[in-house]
Amino acid sequence: MKFSRNTITAAIAGIALAGATLSASASPIQFIFTGTGSGSLDGIAFNDVAFVFTELTDTANAQSCGGACTFIDSIAAQVSLTGIGNYNFLSSTRTFDNSGFVGFSRSGVSGADLFNVFNVGPSYNMASPIGPVSGTATLLQWTNSPVTTTGGTLVFNSASTSGTFQAVTTVSTVPEPETFAMLLAGLGLMGTIAHRRKQKGSAA
Repeated sequence: MKFSRNTITAAIAGIALAGATLSASASPIQFIFTGTGSGSLDGIAFNDVAFVFTELTDTANAQSCGGACTFIDSIAAQVSLTGIGNYNFLSSTRTFDNSGFVGFSRSGVSGADLFNVFNVGPSYNMASPIGPVSGTATLLQWTNSPVTTTGGTLVFNSASTSGTFQAVTTVSTVPEPETFAMLLAGLGLMGTIAHRRKQKGSAA
């Protein structure tokens, strides 16, 4: 089986493009909220418990929620309740930034607020590390619809609490599946070419 010069050129170009795309692919970031609140988990009450909400999101998924409002739905989210445990959110969540005020809420364009707001300033773009930013935030709207976790339904009583907001970028970008497919296809073709050349050399 022979490969034309155009085929070989296309394979090399495919590998080069895949390599370039690796650095331009999805960019994960973690949003971390802390505070103290009272409520219940799976029907069992707790009082004045320190909590941490941690969301893993992808900045490529940022969307507008109208005007100067931007949000990113989570890929995964977790709640840590001191003295109780760590649980994954089963209900979808998001982090939003509305004119420099950030908060944690249910997912989607009109997601109901759960924990807001921290004033990070109008220049923040949700794609960069920041904080911790300290301030007073409000727990609210937890009873509008159930917020479920792997530990059961989580409810916080509406109240204000001092807390922090922080954004942390992860160590490396996450390539898209198409990038891996393109890279593997290109490498496979180049491997086949090398194998054919080796066989041809042995037969000579």
